[in-house]
Amino acid sequence: MARPPPSTPIPPAASVHKNWTNRLQRTLSYTSAQTYCQQVERCIEIASNCMETDRHKRPSIGDVISMLNATEVGCQEDETANSTDLLGIHPVKLRFAFEPNKLIPCSLHLTNSTAYRVAFRVTPRRPDRYFTEWLCGVIPPMCTYILIVVMKERQQSLLDADEFVLEQSSIVAENDLKVISQGKADTEYNTFFAEIEEKSAVKVQEKKLRAVCDPRGKTASEIMTTMDFEKMVTMDVHLTKPWILTGHFNGYIYIWNHQTKKMVNSIEITREQEVLTAKFVSRKQWIVAGGGDGQIYVYSYNTMKIVTSFEALSNQITSLAVHPTQPYVLSASYDLIIKMWDWENGWKCTRVFKEEHSSSVMQIWSVDSPRSKLTLQGHSCSVRCLDYCTSGDKQYVITGSDDGTAKIWDMHTKRCVKTLEGHANRVTAVCLHPELPILMTGSQDGTVRLWNSYTFRLEGILNFGLRKVHALGCMKGSRRVVIGHSYGIAITEIDLEEKVTALFLLETSTSIDTQEEDSVLGEPTVLQGVLDNGEVIAVKKLERTSGIHARRFQNEANNLLELEHKNVVKLIGSCCQAERQVVEHDGKYVFTDVVEKLLCYEYLPNGSLDNYIYDESNEFDWPTRFKIIMGICNGIHFLHKERNEAIIHMNLKPSNILLGDNMVPKIADFGLSRLFGQEQTRLITQNVVGWIGYIAPEYYYRGEISEKSDIFSLGVLILEIVTGLKNDPSSQEVSSRILIDNVRRNWLKSSQITSKYPSLEDDLLQAKRCIEIGLNCVETDPKKRPTIGEIIVKLTDKGTEVKQGVLPNGELVAVKKLLDSVTAVNQDKQFQSEAGILIDLNHKNIVKLIGYCYEIRKEVVENNRKFFFVETPKKLLCYEYLPTGSLDKYIYGESSELKWDMRFKIIEGICQGLKFLHELKRPIIHLDLKPGNVLLDDNMMPKIADFGLSRLLGEEQTRTRTLTVVGSIGYIAPEYRYSGEISTKSDIFSLGVLIIEIVTGLKVDSSSQDVTSKGFIENVRNNWAKMPQIASNYPLLEANCLQQVKRCIDIALACVDKNPKGRPSIGEIVDRFNWRKG
Repeated sequence: MARPPPSTPIPPAASVHKNWTNRLQRTLSYTSAQTYCQQVERCIEIASNCMETDRHKRPSIGDVISMLNATEVGCQEDETANSTDLLGIHPVKLRFAFEPNKLIPCSLHLTNSTAYRVAFRVTPRRPDRYFTEWLCGVIPPMCTYILIVVMKERQQSLLDADEFVLEQSSIVAENDLKVISQGKADTEYNTFFAEIEEKSAVKVQEKKLRAVCDPRGKTASEIMTTMDFEKMVTMDVHLTKPWILTGHFNGYIYIWNHQTKKMVNSIEITREQEVLTAKFVSRKQWIVAGGGDGQIYVYSYNTMKIVTSFEALSNQITSLAVHPTQPYVLSASYDLIIKMWDWENGWKCTRVFKEEHSSSVMQIWSVDSPRSKLTLQGHSCSVRCLDYCTSGDKQYVITGSDDGTAKIWDMHTKRCVKTLEGHANRVTAVCLHPELPILMTGSQDGTVRLWNSYTFRLEGILNFGLRKVHALGCMKGSRRVVIGHSYGIAITEIDLEEKVTALFLLETSTSIDTQEEDSVLGEPTVLQGVLDNGEVIAVKKLERTSGIHARRFQNEANNLLELEHKNVVKLIGSCCQAERQVVEHDGKYVFTDVVEKLLCYEYLPNGSLDNYIYDESNEFDWPTRFKIIMGICNGIHFLHKERNEAIIHMNLKPSNILLGDNMVPKIADFGLSRLFGQEQTRLITQNVVGWIGYIAPEYYYRGEISEKSDIFSLGVLILEIVTGLKNDPSSQEVSSRILIDNVRRNWLKSSQITSKYPSLEDDLLQAKRCIEIGLNCVETDPKKRPTIGEIIVKLTDKGTEVKQGVLPNGELVAVKKLLDSVTAVNQDKQFQSEAGILIDLNHKNIVKLIGYCYEIRKEVVENNRKFFFVETPKKLLCYEYLPTGSLDKYIYGESSELKWDMRFKIIEGICQGLKFLHELKRPIIHLDLKPGNVLLDDNMMPKIADFGLSRLLGEEQTRTRTLTVVGSIGYIAPEYRYSGEISTKSDIFSLGVLIIEIVTGLKVDSSSQDVTSKGFIENVRNNWAKMPQIASNYPLLEANCLQQVKRCIDIALACVDKNPKGRPSIGEIVDRFNWRKG
């Protein structure tokens, strides 16, 4: 039996609205309650529908949420905000990473958190330096507008700070917005704010912004200007090659390489007409272009020669489309006729699509029928562009029109499901990103709007100040998009927070724990638990997982389960449960899966490292501290290098180092870790997590993540362990500057170390080495920090151990014991292969390798809390014995008795030896050429030694890249030191420094921060490059010998050219020395 209708009548909407207004007006600080009238009226309407007597007429909960989300923030009342800051501005300074003769973009985020539209304009004090003609617009409520200010090509950086003026004003009435023109002409740009001020009830506000040159300044955008090539009107992106195709009013098309930012090639299509459309046909390696003369032109982009051309239409060809699988090209013109051309059929027109309709009507055909299958009508002006979109089992068409809107059409129902508004001029391009839930619309107002492709909500606005947007494109396999403007190509990375449909929104708590103010994010809750077998475990409840999907969480947890290393806390298991709730998110009500995620770890009763290292009363001696440092480094090496996917910890600190039996350190807390593939060792994040005081500066300030982020944290940790000093994060010194400066001032002295560790004698150098390593790790520039492999090599030994030996025949040999390597390079098979190659080398200027062998030692190791005897092989190399020693003992200072003729002979021998190595069928790159690695026989004949750092490269591998830089400071080539690039030219740089040292007797300072000897080289260039200077340094030499010295200096300075291409080869060096005539 049906229930009777409720006896209490529903109150009239007007009455409810009035009561709400009177009651809540006093709670609003500056905004009139009328601002939210539309929201209130919508809620009343929804409530009335929900209370319908007939249950069939009541909306579902999904309908309710959709109606709530459709409610606009604010209403069209003549109310204005009195807030002094209409826009949130980030950053406060525009930081341009200046590079000479390049366009330098800098992003400026303007966030409108008010209930009103906010109009703005950005004007530079020096307009000749920037593209800023159209840096103006209107920002909707609760939206972020990303403004890209572009510095023009200049040779000199800013000597003083430039200044910009940001004008801003609120706009209330919709009609006022429509009558204000923007982005249509230069004159209207200049009068933009005059119109705003006339229509607005408030005074235009001004805010000054400074522009400075900052080498650390970065933006996710790149610019290629096309101003010198007439206005661009069309663009296409190649599917596989790094190419962008543009067409211009001058009748040319250009191919650009977006990696080098250079023009690759150009073709003159027509002299008297513009090129309105051009496309790549990648599977045929063609370019097809439509001219203003009605012709279609086809060129090979490999040869840049024409394939064919023919008359396609009587009018201008306005657009071309290439079928993705069939050999068809479609052409269209202003007469609304579409023709299909078949290139496998001699470019014959195989179909004409034409039906009487207006330009505001859109029709869809099948390629095998001349009759349209679908007609869509709704735009008030001509349709300019379209794209297709698939969501689930539904297909949509997206159209852009001269009426300034884009519409989403359901192809099944033939209805418009959403109109995207906000552009101030015609919409000229629409594009659905193939891999991100982002829909883009570009307009002649110069902006690109980013919409959520599920909810069609506006997520952001881009403006590069390069005038009209003509085309949009996406780069396959990345977040990067390409925007074609009248005056340039903009490439930017879409890095918006990934949002999903309301029904699948996960928890996104990012609040800061007030109990842990020093942490960027609050710490997870850790509880003690007991398994069924009685084993005690640590259970970590992750409360702030920032939207990580349950499936992704489980996948990452499974990866962590596979980790097994004595210096890493063992993950035993994980659990993930979800509960569906309705919550408010960004002012909207949505369904959300509130997920509780648990991680179960082994339990370590000794606690964490921070309980021990700061307290002097616990007698934490040096051997224990060093063992902990070594254990932490081995654990990090395991995470960074010994797996297919590197794990970046991102929150390394003493409390995340737990101590097991015998004080064995174990790295804990992977709740903040990121898993990267081999090609993903560096990326950018907007969510900085970690503990202030241990966070690397590039991560804290710019969100840059790499293995070097952990190295910085490790450096702070090592300094704390050695010194016992506590890093004080409460000082807000994010880069730990107080601790670092204290250590650098006081702890490089032996007296300070011995006062801390009175019994430390034999291990004094070990402690000093730890401090030096710690200071290297906390370099501000990540490129200057060592890798974890380099750190372990430095910690484990002073260098390779060399001893004298005697063969059975009585011959003396030098026996070199190689360190236990932490890299894959010294695996047995590769070691034997490389040693075998070195044995076959015979040259008078190369130290002869006689043989190699293994020394087996038994060592006690611990595994899973058990101790075992393990036989560990030590690799030994046996070289010829040279009792005279190395070159560094003879060449430095005025006290050296090495005469010029002997110095010249040594230079000759070193070059001949290096020539032998470089010109082998499989060249050998030494990578550590220095005086200490040049040995001398009884006749002072030089012999190049120490191939422990060499790389053997095949014929096609004379140049490669490494992530592990080895070698000696002062002799390392800059491209090798900073980029890991290896080539024979790396050795040439080291040879140049070595020749300078031999000639001048000066010694490069290997302890300084001048790792590539720039200051040392400049000193020689200023004081040794001219003949009078050489004569004053060698007063007793004859003229021909002085010419030899001059030639050596000239060659050496050529060898140390910063650009590897500018350095001579070793063959050219030997020829230039002209040995026999010397």
